[in-house]
Parts: sequence; structure tokens; C-alpha cells
Amino acid sequence: MGVIRNEDGLRKALQSIEAIQKEKIGNMCLPVGERSLKSIANLLEVENLAMVGELVTTAALMRTETRGAHNREDYPELVDNWAKHIVFHRENDTMDVTLKPIEKI
Repeated sequence: MGVIRNEDGLRKALQSIEAIQKEKIGNMCLPVGERSLKSIANLLEVENLAMVGELVTTAALMRTETRGAHNREDYPELVDNWAKHIVFHRENDTMDVTLKPIEKI
């Protein structure tokens, strides 16, 4: 994902991330004798980085506007209806998404 985004690029990025998760991350393991806490932490970090990349890309696809650092060349305008948070949560290996309005202070 670059600074200036569009639907085609975001979809390609998401496909790449999903392929990496399936073909690479799903097959990662620690070599025999490499079961240190640091090795396990590194393995988990790679999994988490891929998940965060997937969530950020999915949210960027959903947000059909330009807001803050999120710049969509195919949706260049700020849209009042998009003044909301995109919130992901996982339950039983299912990722759910909700939109929550931004509370004005």
C-alpha cells in the first residue's frame, strides 16, 4: 500500500497478502533446536504483521474517500458520512467489522 491509493492497487495488495498468509505463513515452523523465546516471538511477529497488513488494506478498500493520511485517487473528496471508525474484532476465528461514529468533543 502506497501513500496514494486506488481500488485496483488495494485489491492487488490484498491478494498478495492473502497469498503470503496461505502459502508462506501457514507453512512456517521453527527448526529443531530453535525453540527459544526469541524465535517463537519472531514467528508470531511475522504472523501479526501479515494480519495487520490485511486489516489495514481491507479498511482502506472500505473507506471510499480521502481522509487524513488515507489518500484515494479514485475518491479524492472528504465525505461527511465517512466520519467514522472502522473497527475489526475477531471471534472464534471469524473477523467481524463494525463502523462506529466519531464522537465529537
